[in-house]
Amino acid sequence: MTGAGRLLAISDLHIGYPENREFAASLRPEHPDDWLIVAGDVGEVFADVGYVLATLADRFARVIWTPGNHELWTLPADPVAVRGVARYEALLKVCRRFGVLTPEDEFPVWQGSAGPVTIAPLFTLYDYSFSLSGDGAAATRARAVALARAAG
Repeated sequence: MTGAGRLLAISDLHIGYPENREFAASLRPEHPDDWLIVAGDVGEVFADVGYVLATLADRFARVIWTPGNHELWTLPADPVAVRGVARYEALLKVCRRFGVLTPEDEFPVWQGSAGPVTIAPLFTLYDYSFSLSGDGAAATRARAVALARAAG
């Protein structure tokens, strides 16, 4: 890369909404060296996530994806019914097919005009221990596990 492009980031596309799908379809680089970080919540349906990442990877010099909680949900109507680790691994396979970097890949280094930037896409699950109980106190571990189970 020459450093003439830009390092861009976006999150929460939620393309299940028609207006968001239109917006995602309109995303285009201004320069051939533009990189795009897609920081989670592309969509709730497996095929939608793959479609958007493949489309963006075809347009931008480099796309880096890290999952949000919505990519990892398995909705009852989603034809791809894999759950948990299997779902994450299936999404990784889609990313690899289209050259999209993930938290499982070596950290890429973007050579910008202000110098190199190492990009470290992180994959962290929501930690229910940060939740507060009704009285404002931090949740106990047992309560955090109960909240996580209740949320599915």
